[in-house]
Amino acid sequence: MSRRILLVDDEERVTSGLRRNLRRTFEIETCNDPEAALDLVAGQEEPFSVVVSDYQMPGINGIDFLARVRDLAPETVRIMLTGQADLDASMRAVNEGEVFRFLTKPCPSDTLAAALGSAIRQFELERAERELLEQTLKGTVNTLVELVGLVDPATHDESVRIRDLIQLMATRMDLPDRWRFELAGVLSQLGTLTLPRGLVDDRRAGLHLDPRPAALWKTHPGITAALLSNIPRMELIAEMISMQEHPPADRPQESWRNGCNEADIVGIGAHLLDLALRARHLNPETDPTEVLAMLAAESGPAFRMEAVGSLTSAAPAERARQQMTVTIGDLRPGMTLLHEVTAHNGIMLLKADSNLTGTQIQRLRAFADTIGVPTEYTVLA
Repeated sequence: MSRRILLVDDEERVTSGLRRNLRRTFEIETCNDPEAALDLVAGQEEPFSVVVSDYQMPGINGIDFLARVRDLAPETVRIMLTGQADLDASMRAVNEGEVFRFLTKPCPSDTLAAALGSAIRQFELERAERELLEQTLKGTVNTLVELVGLVDPATHDESVRIRDLIQLMATRMDLPDRWRFELAGVLSQLGTLTLPRGLVDDRRAGLHLDPRPAALWKTHPGITAALLSNIPRMELIAEMISMQEHPPADRPQESWRNGCNEADIVGIGAHLLDLALRARHLNPETDPTEVLAMLAAESGPAFRMEAVGSLTSAAPAERARQQMTVTIGDLRPGMTLLHEVTAHNGIMLLKADSNLTGTQIQRLRAFADTIGVPTEYTVLA
């Protein structure tokens, strides 16, 4: 169990006394400058379990300080420890800073230790619930994407390609909570299943669309967002997808690395989606380096320019894959099939350029055991 506590008070004698009383039970760090404390919180790879703050400090009060801590490290549990024992301050601390406990000075050591123990348990509980929910969401989405692969392999491949490009950008930029952006990528094309197949194929082939089909195409992000918006924890992802073809020009703000509010998170996701879509499909016949140069020449937030730069490694990664011929028993998820596959009864099972999933491979093997399928496959791996 993580027991890292940050104590913030402008009086060094207070933090020194608290450290002496608590260091045997908790891992204590102290800071006497609230601005320096915020930098410390922002720079942690693993967040503090608890931050305890005084109320009266120079330059910023404890309520505003803890509200900024919440923006920088939402998982961290916040406690106010102050001699200002008035009801208004207490209510503001709880409502604005989402403070877990409000303790008044002088606070007995056992009372403070008990509050810290409760705060740590709250930290661990919320983290466990978040991780469980994230894994549940990922598992559910993966199942949905596998089903899409059976119904419409082209849409599945499009979604996986977008997700992979977003994963590349998010990893190279060291974005927090990358799962949000990856889910947005893999779900971004769900609404296209409601559109006429001819329209979707023409759009993905880079063909010019007449006004009416073009207007119909523009509805699919909103359709996807509407489907996702009622699912818990998917609201921000739904917003990202709804803005994937017109990301906000003013988000995320320049200081996005020092903490993101929800508007910044949505802006980041929308820009990643837009770049992934355009880098992949701006013109299928254009060299990737030319596409990246065109994107880099556009204006936009500093975040967008950094994301374009992170895409430069995408093309080499594609070229590094090798073409090979394998048997059905050697097929693996992630391989790209270079030709269509037709069963012996004439049913087309997979289109060329399909990115194979586990479900598709199982389906091929089922057909092999019953109707019959080709024995060899040319793939990129």
